[in-house]
Amino acid sequence: ADEAVEIVLPSGSAGLVFSKGSPPEVKKIKETSPLVDCGIMEGMLVDTLELEDGSKFYKMDGKELTGYLKSNKDSEGRLVRFIMPGVELTEPPMDDGMNMPDELEVTLPSGKIGLILDGEPPQILDMHEESPLLVEGVVIGMVVDTLELEDGSKFYEMETSQFQGLLADNAESEERKVRFINPTTMELTPPEDMFGAAEDTQEMPDELELLLPVGKLGINFKGEPPEVVAINPESPLIDEGLIEGMVVDTLTLEDGQVMQELSSDSLRDALMDNADSDGRIIRFVNPAIMGFTLAAMAGEETTPEMEMPDEIEVMLPSGRVGIKMEGIPPELVAISPESPIVDEVVEGMVADTLTLEDGKVMYEMSTDDLQDALVDNADSEGRIIRFINPATRELTPAPDEEPEEEPAELEIPDEKEVFLPSGKLGLMLQGSPPEITGISPESPIADEVMEGMVVDTLTLEDGQVVYEMETDMFTAILRENEDSEGRLVRFINPATMELTPAPPVPDEVVFEDKPDTMDIELPPGRLGVSFHMVDGCVCVKNTKEDSPLAGVELDGYGINTLTVGERLPYMELDAQELTDILKESKDEPYRVMNFMKLSLAHQFDMIPEEEIVSVPAGKLGVNFEGDPPKPKSFKPSSPVEQLFPTKMYVDEVQLPNGYSKTGLQIQDIIDFLQGNMDEEGRVLVFKKEGIPPSPPSEYMPGMSPGASYASGSVGGSRASGSQASGSQASRSRASGSR
Repeated sequence: ADEAVEIVLPSGSAGLVFSKGSPPEVKKIKETSPLVDCGIMEGMLVDTLELEDGSKFYKMDGKELTGYLKSNKDSEGRLVRFIMPGVELTEPPMDDGMNMPDELEVTLPSGKIGLILDGEPPQILDMHEESPLLVEGVVIGMVVDTLELEDGSKFYEMETSQFQGLLADNAESEERKVRFINPTTMELTPPEDMFGAAEDTQEMPDELELLLPVGKLGINFKGEPPEVVAINPESPLIDEGLIEGMVVDTLTLEDGQVMQELSSDSLRDALMDNADSDGRIIRFVNPAIMGFTLAAMAGEETTPEMEMPDEIEVMLPSGRVGIKMEGIPPELVAISPESPIVDEVVEGMVADTLTLEDGKVMYEMSTDDLQDALVDNADSEGRIIRFINPATRELTPAPDEEPEEEPAELEIPDEKEVFLPSGKLGLMLQGSPPEITGISPESPIADEVMEGMVVDTLTLEDGQVVYEMETDMFTAILRENEDSEGRLVRFINPATMELTPAPPVPDEVVFEDKPDTMDIELPPGRLGVSFHMVDGCVCVKNTKEDSPLAGVELDGYGINTLTVGERLPYMELDAQELTDILKESKDEPYRVMNFMKLSLAHQFDMIPEEEIVSVPAGKLGVNFEGDPPKPKSFKPSSPVEQLFPTKMYVDEVQLPNGYSKTGLQIQDIIDFLQGNMDEEGRVLVFKKEGIPPSPPSEYMPGMSPGASYASGSVGGSRASGSQASGSQASRSRASGSR
């Protein structure tokens, strides 16, 4: 399978089940999923999600991902990037600091502010294109320093969930003031008395149990367990003896449920979900004696202590079980007083097996596996859990599969031709050529093919025969001809049969009315297309109806080069690189994409291994990034924008007098160009990305290699900054030509 797959989801349900963790894992692909034949598989991870409005989300957990998908379920433009385990997650784009102000104080309008935040302090990872803060100068990468509410209360050193909770609690206010700072140049403001002068003489009680009124409490919590870090002067608890620094021990809801071991997030959620209740009781404790208090309570509640049995099987009623499990295997760490099995099990026991109503038995479970199964079967009256004492009993091992269930006696036929009905096939395919790795029981050809067979040829209703396909190409052609009743596929056993080679049909017969190559000028803005790789070449995969490329016949073509502005063309791009460049250059008035027939892929432009560029005297107007360094951006007056190659890095600098240096960092290049600004004939030697850089060395005329140079006309004086304008420059190439 491909290491990364980008898929545009159709509207409605995606038919996928995700894990709760981060990043979300594809736990199950439902048989009814529209993505069954799209190249994804169970076990893949979700890297990024891009919505139709352009907002993009990184490093989500399963709950966040599911929420975004459901809230945009009517959209046809949800783009999800799936990756295999082990592939690095995409890092959120960050401002490089050059355009980030040191600090900015903004008064927020009521409602949502269109920011994606994470961390402590909250850092801006992304901004919605409709965010009201864009016009205020707020940029990605800034962090939240302080928040001042309409009542004058002020908050410092917040975590993301705390900041978001405060904004949500005061969403109707027009007077919320936030101070954003540049984390590379400014320090967080140290806390003051958040609501004015505190009563320094007030002694913290050992414990405090309060009956909460309906509505908001006016208390700010932080951490786990939740610590009281601020009390609003208007809080209904202001005169109840509560002081900052106390922590929440328990919350008892009106229905008698007792919540323990709370985090600030879970406490805040429970209070908001039960805000209309006047029967909530909260117990605060002094953290200096909290351990003693909780131990005493535990002793009272568990006296006399129930002895742990060796094993017990419990029939669960429908609904919630009221137990908390942790670890692998799942250990029982807490039991609600309202649990229907509170009198049957003991904390410390572990779940050995779970038998479902249909007779399926689950063994060797993790806590996530057990919880998912219980939730999925919550309406069942026939769930049975076997708990064991881990000190006296071993886990029941999962039984080996019965031999008769294995299709060992079935042999894959050498070949099989199958007429496909219209609609979906219900096959799981991977690789090149496409190999059958799974067959749905509902597949219309389930009785005609077997796992392990590969696709050899596909004959379409019009007689066209397609050879030597990869999975993406095969599934794309099937979707384009989904309504056809005349599709014929030849499947073969790869162990006994060879693939049918494509006949040497002259190019003019296949594309007799199409040019070998064509240039298409792209307008500014989003293109409404997605790309995929076919035989190592980038091809257009999907085109929206309103795309400027809609109506252009691009079947059989790959993308050879992309030219943006005055820069030299980009070559040897993959689908992700091309997508990123198009997004970054969406406001560029001049972009040209060169298409070439896939049959001429051997003629595609290639990046040379090395390229020598002679630059003029004066400033060059270019910024560098990375290690090894490569050009990042150019000023409008730069004389080298048309000369510096793309996807290459600077490996060596040279002077006409024979001086040279390799093993460069960005500062080395800046020093060289600054220190020899008036020198004609300065040379930068570029190497293709992926080729290892030359080892560090330095040569000065008349000296042995490796000698150090002093500041002056050769090495130059050290100065910060980048290079600007000049008049003439030249470039040559050590290998290849364009």
